[in-house]
Amino acid sequence: MGGRLFNRGGSRSITFVLFVALGLIVGAAQVANAGIAGHVVISEIYPNAENETGSEWIELYNPTDSNIGISGWTIGTPTSPSDATIPEGSTIKARSFFLIADTDFSTKKDNSSWPNADHEETISFGNTNSWAYLNNSADTTIDTVGWGSEAEKYEGSPFTPNPSSGKSLQRKDNATQIGTHGPAWDTDDNSADFFIQDSPNPQNSGAEPVPPLPELPSIVLFAFGLLVVAMYMYRREAKRREGNE
Repeated sequence: MGGRLFNRGGSRSITFVLFVALGLIVGAAQVANAGIAGHVVISEIYPNAENETGSEWIELYNPTDSNIGISGWTIGTPTSPSDATIPEGSTIKARSFFLIADTDFSTKKDNSSWPNADHEETISFGNTNSWAYLNNSADTTIDTVGWGSEAEKYEGSPFTPNPSSGKSLQRKDNATQIGTHGPAWDTDDNSADFFIQDSPNPQNSGAEPVPPLPELPSIVLFAFGLLVVAMYMYRREAKRREGNE
């Protein structure tokens, strides 16, 4: 005579493990996307150039799935709130870059292999304890990065230490991964979102689009582990029940 596949205790245990695992997966999915920006970001900046008159640059990245018009957007620095103004007709494509550099960058850039800028204009970033911010055409600040412990503008806390000559500040892909996917990690804390890039690699609008990658937290791996445990419990209970019938 047939009976239930599981006894009450075994069924409850497996159900509990499954609910915990599913809850962790749902929560992890929300956490994974929490730090990925949904707007244009300052993705890399080269403030301490070897050639101070012609090689400074700032790179923007659009992590979204849509093209974004950036006509009239400005780069603010300690020198001026509109140290550079992006020209009319400018667009940053989905998952793509836009490079703004100092005047004469095409001939004076520190590394001749770097691509030319999408826009050249005289800009002046401070080497130490400085900042740069991106404003849209409505003069709303979209993103800010500050470096050095005495920087006056930044998000969360400024990145330290100051980048040395020939190094850049680059935004992370996510909390744990650097350099493989789109640099879109944005927790509104410069000290956590950037790192010093020993080999600066500016990208202009002609670069291949790069999608951002959400972080895969360790909690996801733990949740999958719980699912494996639940499956094991299911098989063991099924075998036990078959042996008793």
